[in-house]
Parts: sequence; structure tokens; C-alpha cells
Amino acid sequence: MLGPVSIFTLKAFSRFALSIEHKIMLPTGSRMVCKLSSENLVPMVDAAKAGRVKQIKALIRAKTDVNATGLSNDVTPLFAASQYGYLRVVNLLLKNKACINKRCTEIGAPPLVIACQNGFLSVVKALLLNKANVNLLRKDNNASAFIIACQEGRTRVAKELLHHKADINMRLEDSGATPLYLCCQNEYTDMVRILLETKANVNTGRSDNGCPPLLV
Repeated sequence: MLGPVSIFTLKAFSRFALSIEHKIMLPTGSRMVCKLSSENLVPMVDAAKAGRVKQIKALIRAKTDVNATGLSNDVTPLFAASQYGYLRVVNLLLKNKACINKRCTEIGAPPLVIACQNGFLSVVKALLLNKANVNLLRKDNNASAFIIACQEGRTRVAKELLHHKADINMRLEDSGATPLYLCCQNEYTDMVRILLETKANVNTGRSDNGCPPLLV
């Protein structure tokens, strides 16, 4: 791992030997790991996923595109910063017109989904404050940020999403499971109580086997 760099050029910065892992929820509850080598990253993404505020400011002054994606992975700087919980980077990118709803990686997840999955409440709040689409779905399985938060047991994140009008009855495409079903399945009692209080549909069963949430 390279140490901090006070003076750098775009050319030198692009050669940083860094790698990252993008862990994103699959419908089954397992996680997909997509390893990205430094050859797949552009300088702005590289800086964002490492939380380097000064370097990002320098890149912005050099007119670097804040929405530039990885060379083969379609990851934006905002997605990378949201994944790792770098609030200052997130705010800086949003201030400079980063695309807040662009869906990234091969599964098509927006920044809000990855921030919810990893439980970064401050980042979630910043994205929602800047008009992130709370019900924007992943492309692969129609999972919303709220479904992901419920499946991960992120109670505070889920409550914030509800405050911003998240759809509490959204269903996964493959199984038809609802947020209430996922919380019952994983025995997240606090989340089950919250969902019942907000009038989640208790009769909507899975589409593959018909099992309703309260009979899991």
C-alpha cells in the first residue's frame, strides 16, 4: 500500500497499485465478490474508494470527470465512496454534480443501495438529502435499498428510508419475498415491529412457494 502523496500528477496517480472488492448482496442472501485490480480503475474512482479528499479536489481542479467509471467495471467515484462510507468524499462529489442515481457494476446497483447494505447511515442521509431515488431498483433482481437494508438488519438505515417514502411492500423478482418476509426469516424483531406499525402487508407471500411472512 502506498503512503500519502502530497504532490502528484494524474499520470503518476493512475499507476497507484491498489485493489478493491465490491461485495453486493445476491438474492439468496450470499454475497458476490468482484475483485477489481488497479488496471480497471480511473484516477477519480481510485481516489474515491480510498477516501482521498485532497486528491479528489486536485482532480476536480484539473477538470477530471466526476462521473468517470472504471475501465471495465462501470463503477463511479460516488459508488466507490458510498461503498466505503467516506462521507466527505460523497459530499464533495455531490457538490460537483456527481450522478446520484447511476447504477453500477454488473448487477446495476446505485450508490444508495451499496451504502444501505454496508450500514453507512450518514452517507445514506446525504444521498437522500440530495434527491437519491429511494425506490430505484437493482437491475438484476429488482431489489431496492429498503429490501437490502431489511435483509442486512440495518434498522436505523431502514427507518431513514421509510422517512423518505420507501416502498415497504417491494418484492424481490426471483422469489417475491417482501421486506417483512426477510425480516421475519432473519428474526429481526425490531424491524418486524416497525414494518407492522407502518402497515406492511402481512398477507403477501413469496411468489415461488406462497409462504406468507408471519408463517416463516
